[in-house]
Amino acid sequence: MSTYYISGIWTNKNDAVTHLNLHEVADGTVSKAKKYTIEQVGKVVESRKFTLQTRIAVNASGNWGKGAPL
Repeated sequence: MSTYYISGIWTNKNDAVTHLNLHEVADGTVSKAKKYTIEQVGKVVESRKFTLQTRIAVNASGNWGKGAPL
């Protein structure tokens, strides 16, 4: 099972989510973000081999920390 943090959400003109920026968490380390389509995220969700734990909050200085739980 993998754990992911979300740091970005892209929407289309109808406010439907099209992409997510995900960071995989392993052994206490957070990976560099990778942009996934909703279809790609759907395949991970359907496999049930994941948890989405928290949203990453980035401030204006570019520093980040854990945001709100999902």
